[in-house]
Amino acid sequence: MPTIDQLLNLIEPLIPWLIGFSVLMLLISVVAVPWIATAVPADYFTYRYRRRLHRRGSDSPIIIWLWLIAKNLLGATLVILGVIMLVAPGQGVLTILLGLGIADFPGKFYLERRLVCLPGVLYTLNLIRRRNRRPPLERPTQADLGRSQRETPGSKNGR
Repeated sequence: MPTIDQLLNLIEPLIPWLIGFSVLMLLISVVAVPWIATAVPADYFTYRYRRRLHRRGSDSPIIIWLWLIAKNLLGATLVILGVIMLVAPGQGVLTILLGLGIADFPGKFYLERRLVCLPGVLYTLNLIRRRNRRPPLERPTQADLGRSQRETPGSKNGR
């Protein structure tokens, strides 16, 4: 079993990188959070059918798959780095949320709706939107939160 001195010797060269990454994530969050909060359509959390970038008819399947793989790898990397930053210096929770927001996974939209319903989250997002002269985000109702992930425009549940 390694001693504390051995562990410190292993971690010491990483400290400047962790500090640099923490500062970079802080700067990115200062820019990214307001940008994302204002870029989202007002009905994003209440709109019945998901809007997806990769469902455009002009993209080839290869480009779609490469885009999804790159996006999910970046999201997974950010989640892993965020978990590391929970114990190391940095914006751990913010990095995890950013990684989850980038990645595609089953239940993501449901999770986003639940998070925006937490006390203070929707208020803060709408405060940012108001400062940038954007209409407020619509609050998801209980019916929105209970909708199936598999509803599509032509499905039995999608009426």
